[in-house]
Amino acid sequence: MAILKVITAAIAAFFIVSTSVRANECVSLDIYHSTLSSEGITLYGSRAAATQQMGLTVNKNRAKVGNSTIEVSIFLVGYVKDSAGEVSAIVGIFDNNGCLIQDTFATLTLKQWIEFLQSSGVDPKDFVQLDGA
Repeated sequence: MAILKVITAAIAAFFIVSTSVRANECVSLDIYHSTLSSEGITLYGSRAAATQQMGLTVNKNRAKVGNSTIEVSIFLVGYVKDSAGEVSAIVGIFDNNGCLIQDTFATLTLKQWIEFLQSSGVDPKDFVQLDGA
């Protein structure tokens, strides 16, 4: 598990450094996609109905901890394996302007990701591979 956290931190750090992102800067879907794709990560985007369902779940969870709600345009997920073969989901949520909502960028265990999908009433089949991935 420690190896996974190191790999995850490295990917996140690479992403932030490679895009020179500041807290208020827009990381576009294109930049996000090309950066992660260049690392061999295939990305999948949520279909509209799934996006709506997951957006409701995210906003409900954000409200529980006192965070403001967000307008969600699409969820992107990519899967990575660590050296032990454990799979994780790299998740990014994008707003209606096509920008990554930076505080939503996360790496989840596969179990956490599946639990989130189930709690939202969404299935992995509700995602499609992005063109060019």
